[in-house]
Amino acid sequence: MTNCQLEKQVYEQLLPVYGRNEALSMQRFLFSALHGKPDHEWLLHRNAEVSEALKKQIEKAMPLLLNQMPIQYVIGKTWFYDLELFVEPGVLIPRPETEELVREIFIKHQHEKSLEILDIGTGSGAIALAISSKLPFAKVSAIDFSEKALAVSAKNAQNLNLTINIFKADILNQKDYCKFGKYNIIVSNPPYVKESEKEEMQPNVLDYEPFEALFVSDSDPLLFYRAITGFAASHLLEMGEVWFEINESEAGNVATLLTESGFGNVRIYTDFKGKERFVSGILNVRTQE
Repeated sequence: MTNCQLEKQVYEQLLPVYGRNEALSMQRFLFSALHGKPDHEWLLHRNAEVSEALKKQIEKAMPLLLNQMPIQYVIGKTWFYDLELFVEPGVLIPRPETEELVREIFIKHQHEKSLEILDIGTGSGAIALAISSKLPFAKVSAIDFSEKALAVSAKNAQNLNLTINIFKADILNQKDYCKFGKYNIIVSNPPYVKESEKEEMQPNVLDYEPFEALFVSDSDPLLFYRAITGFAASHLLEMGEVWFEINESEAGNVATLLTESGFGNVRIYTDFKGKERFVSGILNVRTQE
């Protein structure tokens, strides 16, 4: 069997489960991740015989994919802001939209010489590590309450040879606040999908990704934003900033929360799909006096 024939076979198996576009995208993602060659080089090998190693990897992956396990978990990695990250079940898979949050922070602060940055709810470490890679002068800290997330983010930092300060803390527990210093920027992509929105989610998300990293009660959708905003008011340096990824339906409410908590220059940003996805604000000097 040639590589081209195996590609076709994989696509045909995925097609009934995922539909044409997603099956094709998944097939390409799978082969790209497993063969480890640049696309232009892989094209030269598509008519070659399938290697035994690749054949075994595909045979191992297919039952998991057909059972709708996210492909990132199947291959054990994903890409975020040009970084290859290790991911496994129990840790949220970073989304492309979140790259835009990092990009906005980078654009604004790329010429500064010194920054203290905190990523709250780091998961795989995607935000913290991407910021560290793009702003090498920044001192980046990252927290999570999940032991698995802490282990995965530490592994990614080691694999990428990036230095970030990772430690365990629960932003909803004020007793943990003594662990923190002061920061120029606090950034977070907290749980924001309302439980009532579960029916809109795909099975590969609902059945495999960590519930606690995704969902928040409909009765208190701003739970984490309120806690982080209160924390930020006492842990930001002068003119410090807070940056949030948000549920598009709560953009106005998060912006109002920041304004009422003493933040100025509050802005709402849209993502590449045109949805209101991020909010930022600057802590006014007068609120710290």
